[in-house]
Amino acid sequence: MQTVFSRFFIYAAKQIPVITLLCLMSFSSWAANDDAKQPIHIEADRMQYDNANKVSRFFGNVVASQGSLTIRAAQMDVRQVASGHQLGVAIGSAQHRAYFRQNRDNTNEYIEGEAIRLEYDSRTTTLKLVGDATIRRYRGTELWDQSSGGVITYNDTTSFFTVESGPNSSSASGRMTMVLTPEPND
Repeated sequence: MQTVFSRFFIYAAKQIPVITLLCLMSFSSWAANDDAKQPIHIEADRMQYDNANKVSRFFGNVVASQGSLTIRAAQMDVRQVASGHQLGVAIGSAQHRAYFRQNRDNTNEYIEGEAIRLEYDSRTTTLKLVGDATIRRYRGTELWDQSSGGVITYNDTTSFFTVESGPNSSSASGRMTMVLTPEPND
């Protein structure tokens, strides 16, 4: 079964390789379904496309948006591999980690995350936040849940989520941390 995310990703890859970049963060369980139908906007200081290697590269204060999805990074690369799948990478700068934010479907919630590096593999529908990684869930403007660690991995197909500790963890101890807010008893 294809998710909204995977259907759009396949369509986008057939159209213009650059468009696949914005699928980097479109998880169907977190994403607003209308996002895939919205126009894609990318701003950067410069862009390169290597047709022989099927790589699009954006450099310098990169801001990409589609619907409720926004990605900010110092550099973004999208590569189409021989099997037809795409690999996307957003890299932060020394001053700012790579960042994404997206509304969740039919809710007043959104997810945002930051890491030194964001990696997306369309074949496995896996997003990996690497190095000083943090994901936050907000309800309205209120922080609801937060996870931090060296590496955070989310699989869109299985909805499986892991947070690993390590030397690049955002906590002083190097361990992963998580804060979960209980559901209100209305």
